[in-house]
Amino acid sequence: SVSSPVGRFDIPLPFALAADAPAAMNRVSGTIAIDTTVSANISEFMMFADSSTVLRVYLGDGTTFQLDSAEQLQTGTNMRISFQYISA
Repeated sequence: SVSSPVGRFDIPLPFALAADAPAAMNRVSGTIAIDTTVSANISEFMMFADSSTVLRVYLGDGTTFQLDSAEQLQTGTNMRISFQYISA
């Protein structure tokens, strides 16, 4: 079963970003597709490297990034994630 998550969720990076952060954070590129959510559309999810060790997943269903992406996860939710970055 799935607990009742709140806020955004993070994806740990296998290797830390290059040491020239925050510039390195601007060189992360990737895509995320999440389906079978509570109510959000696939196109509303986005991820950014706001940290040197994780990708942060936000919901973009408003005029700003929303910190409620974790609330859209449920049993059966599927994620497809692809990203690349310069590691330390």
